[in-house]
Amino acid sequence: MSQLARQGNSDHVGASLDRAAGNLERDFHEGVSAIIGMYGGMGSLNDVILYEAGQPQFQENEEFDALRSELYELCQNSRN
Repeated sequence: MSQLARQGNSDHVGASLDRAAGNLERDFHEGVSAIIGMYGGMGSLNDVILYEAGQPQFQENEEFDALRSELYELCQNSRN
């Protein structure tokens, strides 16, 4: 996801996802909570749209959306 974000001119999202991965390695439960937190509010992970040269990247956005949904589901399931 971080690589797709960077390719779609969302470097800050890519960096946030990389930090979240690092958090998972240090403290799994804290990392999961941090990832879940990325899904709420304005400017959240749900708001990310990938662009190149001012045009939305349709295939990459579909892939990112599928990964975003899968990540959320995995994190939610790991909390239970």
